[in-house]
Amino acid sequence: VNQEQLEETRKLKEAVRYLKSVFFEERPDLELLEQFGASGIRLPTFPLPPYYLYDIVYHSDTLFTIVRSINWAIFRNGFKVEPKFVKKCEDCQAEFDFNPADGVCQKCSGPLREPDQQQADSFMEVLKKSVNQNGQPLSLVCRIAEGDLEVRDDLFVLCLKEYLFNESGEIVGARVKEIVRANPNNMVVIADKQGRAGRDDEGNKLFVCPFHRKRAYKEDSLNMVCAECGYKLYRAFFAATKHGSSDIDFYYIDGECVHVSKYFPSHTYGKSPVVAVWQKVITLLEMDRYLKDSYGNQRSPKGVFTVPTSNLDSLKKFWRWLLRQASKAPSLPQPFAYEPAQRGGEPKWVSFMETLESMQHIETRTEFKQTVGGVYGVSLIFQADASTSGGLNNEGLQITVTNRAAAEGQSVWNDVVFPFICKQLGVEDFNLVLNPSEEKDEMAELQREYQKIDNARKMWEMCFIIDRDDEGKFVFSGKAKPFS
Repeated sequence: VNQEQLEETRKLKEAVRYLKSVFFEERPDLELLEQFGASGIRLPTFPLPPYYLYDIVYHSDTLFTIVRSINWAIFRNGFKVEPKFVKKCEDCQAEFDFNPADGVCQKCSGPLREPDQQQADSFMEVLKKSVNQNGQPLSLVCRIAEGDLEVRDDLFVLCLKEYLFNESGEIVGARVKEIVRANPNNMVVIADKQGRAGRDDEGNKLFVCPFHRKRAYKEDSLNMVCAECGYKLYRAFFAATKHGSSDIDFYYIDGECVHVSKYFPSHTYGKSPVVAVWQKVITLLEMDRYLKDSYGNQRSPKGVFTVPTSNLDSLKKFWRWLLRQASKAPSLPQPFAYEPAQRGGEPKWVSFMETLESMQHIETRTEFKQTVGGVYGVSLIFQADASTSGGLNNEGLQITVTNRAAAEGQSVWNDVVFPFICKQLGVEDFNLVLNPSEEKDEMAELQREYQKIDNARKMWEMCFIIDRDDEGKFVFSGKAKPFS
C-alpha cells in the first residue's frame, strides 16, 4: 500500500466519521457539571468531598440505620436461580415461556430445547464459594456494593478475567477469576461530552490493550494493535484512577465492569442522596452533641442560686470560694451572692438550660428522621422508632412504603447487575434473582380476605353459584336472580 492510498483511506474514514456524527449520532451535550474531566474522561462532581459522604453515614445513627435497613431488606431472603425460558429454538434462538403445541419453533419450525440444568448446577456451586481472593461470597460482594449505591448512587462491580489468545493476538477465550466491588471514589466513566460511552470528546472510540492498560488508543490507530506488544485492541468503557488524583491508572475493556445508579441515574453518574439530606443529618448530630454536653461531666451548671447581700467583703470572699468550687465540679449548681439596689429581696433560682419540651427537641428530631427516611423510602418503623407504632400511625402503610423501596433496589440487581455477571460466567439459560423482600401486613391481608368473602356472599344472594379454586379465589357462575 503506497502513501497515496493511505491518505485516501484516512480521508474516507474522516468523511464517514463526519457523516455518522451528523446523521446518526447527533445528540445534545451533557450539562456543564457532567462535562468535567479530560477528553473522554468524565469525572463526578459533588458539593461535598466523596469521602465525606461516607463519613456522614458512619457517624450518623439515623443515616446508618436507614442504609443498613434498606441493605438488609434487599438481600434478606437471598438469591434464587430461575430459568429464562421454558423452550428455546436451537436454530433461531427464539425463547418461549410456554410449551409450543407442535413441539417445534413457531417462528422457523426448528427444534426446541429446555434450559441446560448443568448451567444451573455449576452456577449454584459458584454462589456457595468465594468469588475473589478476599474469600468473599457473591452475596457479600453485592451487599458491599449496595452500600455504594446508598451513599454515592454509583455502583461498580468488576469481573476480572484470565484471557486466552490466538497467534494473531485476539481473545478467543476468557475465565472469570475474581468478582469484586470497585470503590466508586477511584472509578471513572469513559464517555464524551454527549454521554456516548467509550469515546473521547472528538467522538473517537477508545481502545486499550488487555496487557498494557495505561494507554488508550483512538479508533483510527494504525492496524488497531498495541504499539508495545502487537496484540489486538478492545473497547475501553471504564477506568481506575490513582488514589487522590484524576490520573488514569488503567482501563477496563468491555465485559469487565458494570456500573449502575439507582436514585438519580444519568448517562454518566448518579446523584448522591446523602447530599440531599446532609444538612438535616448534621443538625441531628449537633442535637446529639448538645445533649451529650448538657448531661456530661464537663457541661455548664443547670443554673445559679442568687442570694442578695449588702456585705461586699463577704461577696468577694464568696466569689473566690465559688471559683474554687467551680474548678472542682463545674456541673454542680452554685449559689451566687450579690448586693441588691434596694434592701430586702428573696433568693431566686436562675436556670441556664431550657427543657427539651420548650425547644421541641423530640418533634424536630422526629420530623428530620422522617424526611431523611423519605428520601430512601425507609419508614420510621424500620428505623427502630417505636413511637410510630400503635394507634393511628398505620404500620401497614409504613411497611408497604419500605417494601416498595426494597423492590426498587432489587430491580437494579435483577435487571442490570446479575444479567451482567451471568453473561460473564457463561450462564445463558438461567437468571440470578433476589427473592422478594416483604413484611406481610397480616391485618391488611385479613381485610382483603374479608372483602372477598363479603363480595361472594352478595353474589350468592343474587343466586350465583359460588365455588373456590385451588388458589383460594372465588369463581362465580349461573344467572343472577331478577329483581322483583
